[in-house]
Amino acid sequence: MAQVFDTDGSVATAVCVGRDVTERKAAEEAMRTDELEKVTILNSLSEHVLYQDAEMRILWANRAAGESVGLTPDELVGRHCYEIWHQRSEPCAGCPVRKTHETGQTQEGEMTTPDGRVWFIRSDPVRDADGNIVGAVETTLEITERKRAENALQESEERLDSMLQSIGDHISMMDRDLNIIWANKTAMKIFGNNIIGKKCYEVYHRRKEPCEPHPCLTLRTFQDGRVHEHDTQVMGQNGEMRYFHCTANVALKDNEGKPAAVIEISRDITQCKLTEEALRKSAEQLRETKDYLDNIIESSADAIVVVDMDGTVRSWNKAAEDYMGYAADEVIGSSNRKFFADPEEPERIMEMVLRDGMLKNYRTAVLNNDRKPVQISLSASLLKDSEGVPIGTVRVSRDITKEVELEARIKEERDNLNLIFDSMVDGIYIVSKDYEIEFMNKVLIGEFGDRVGTICYKAFHNREEPCPLCKNQEVMNGETVHWEWNSGRRNRTYDLIETPLKNIDGTISKLTIFRDITERKRAEEKLLRVSRDREEIFQALGNAVIIIDPEFNILDANRPVMAATGMSAKELTGRKCYEIAHRTTEPPENCPAKKLMASKDYKPVENDMEALGGIFLVSCTPVIEDGDLVKIIHTMADITERKRAEEKLEKKIEELRRFNEMTVERELKMVELKKEINSLLRGVGKEPRYRILEEIDTGTSE
Repeated sequence: MAQVFDTDGSVATAVCVGRDVTERKAAEEAMRTDELEKVTILNSLSEHVLYQDAEMRILWANRAAGESVGLTPDELVGRHCYEIWHQRSEPCAGCPVRKTHETGQTQEGEMTTPDGRVWFIRSDPVRDADGNIVGAVETTLEITERKRAENALQESEERLDSMLQSIGDHISMMDRDLNIIWANKTAMKIFGNNIIGKKCYEVYHRRKEPCEPHPCLTLRTFQDGRVHEHDTQVMGQNGEMRYFHCTANVALKDNEGKPAAVIEISRDITQCKLTEEALRKSAEQLRETKDYLDNIIESSADAIVVVDMDGTVRSWNKAAEDYMGYAADEVIGSSNRKFFADPEEPERIMEMVLRDGMLKNYRTAVLNNDRKPVQISLSASLLKDSEGVPIGTVRVSRDITKEVELEARIKEERDNLNLIFDSMVDGIYIVSKDYEIEFMNKVLIGEFGDRVGTICYKAFHNREEPCPLCKNQEVMNGETVHWEWNSGRRNRTYDLIETPLKNIDGTISKLTIFRDITERKRAEEKLLRVSRDREEIFQALGNAVIIIDPEFNILDANRPVMAATGMSAKELTGRKCYEIAHRTTEPPENCPAKKLMASKDYKPVENDMEALGGIFLVSCTPVIEDGDLVKIIHTMADITERKRAEEKLEKKIEELRRFNEMTVERELKMVELKKEINSLLRGVGKEPRYRILEEIDTGTSE
């Protein structure tokens, strides 16, 4: 408005100019409402939203960010996030916000705050009109529970694997068609690495049909779901026969509670000893578990939905499209009742939000576009207009179907583990670092009673303090200990395997597997005494004795052999007998061992031979097992002196024979000469000088 003056200076009139600002006011009001709606939406998010300038100072924060540290959003302004959440004086290593300022790109990452919470952080750059980075928006979502769930599954599987690693028996799992669907390394070592997928009766018994009597113990377990056991004879991949005590029990059940797989635990009773091969899950199972966990992580984005007071959907973001299967234009303007498995759920949610002002981590079920249920975790808060009047709710939800399935799977894993432990014939218990018994299987409960919750050295040994030989400290330090313990009170000997178990909360417990080996130890002691007596007799023999295999390799030798060769038994073992005894590169032609092996009936062979610088009477006696020649006992009697005496006697006889021949010939010549002399003397009329024996005998001599 302006005044108009007349010529004398007085106000003559006024001019008023009016401008219509209705639209501007409406636009400003709309902007304020829109800004308020955005602020309300951001404050309703469970994610922390921070806007930081180029110096990483907080310029704005939503309500969730402040509540996480007990401050209001205004109290966060001007401070640095690393000071508030990490108690640091400088940015954290690997900070996504810092990387955004350095690269100009959106950055993501996971970080853990000092209070142990885990966060997923996303940083997006904010640019001015010239494209310069003037700040960054940091969006942070707490994923502590998801991480705990993932760790719980991993620790449960590690616990199962660690426990199964301690079992040394041959274990395999069969389906209803008797196909081997899983086997431990001990089974594969005995029967071959390619047994998975084959029929159990083909692998273990070399049969073309199920074992007799039919049904076998595995089929009986499938039929009645009970534990069955028996002794049986099997054949390994090398053709060797073994005897096993087998126990069959249900390992897995289908949705109807019927047996889906049977586990068979077989103890080798041929050798009466344990194997220490550990059980582990197959690589395929581990890969499937990893993929399963990766899928959970990849599907953890939050959905944001705005619903007005009448239950009509007003906003629907991309994450909601992803797990619900509805595009935004399909649902905006429609009632949210159709999305819930329970039609009454929307009213309950609205009632709780109106009563409490918000709703956090509420679990419920919705139906996706395929009408299949999806388990979600829902947080909601009131959306108000500029006057503070409620106009709807903002609902932030995420798909937790995988987490629910994960929880069920963990429970299933634990149930299956307890089922396996209760089917074992060995005693199993678990104790804490404070010696408290946390678990006992049926075998130990049957022997000692249910002592879970008591102290192990009191329950098992009636002591008031830990046992002197206790391995608790070594196991808590991460070691697996295998040792034997003799119970003087029970007069029994036990084989113990003790290994650390990592619990879900990060603590360590000790798993102990008891196996009673009293009878085996007694048999071993008896066998040791017999072996010691045999060795003493073997070493005390006067003749040289060596034991060789069918390839002429020396397996053992007694003291006379060592004395003759100047070599120890260790030095002789593995050498060829003909190299040592004859200094040749192959057996001599008259070798009795060679003759014995060339025969079909493997009868003992004996003959004289030169060996070790002398002459020996060599006897070779076969050792036959299952019709096969496995060893030859090579006995050598030294006859060198006897042979030399025989040779000397023969030489003397030959000399006497030649001397006798020479003497007789000379005597015959003398007789002829005497006869000639006598004849000459008779011719000259004289008396014969010599009396010849034959002439006397015939009466012709004078």
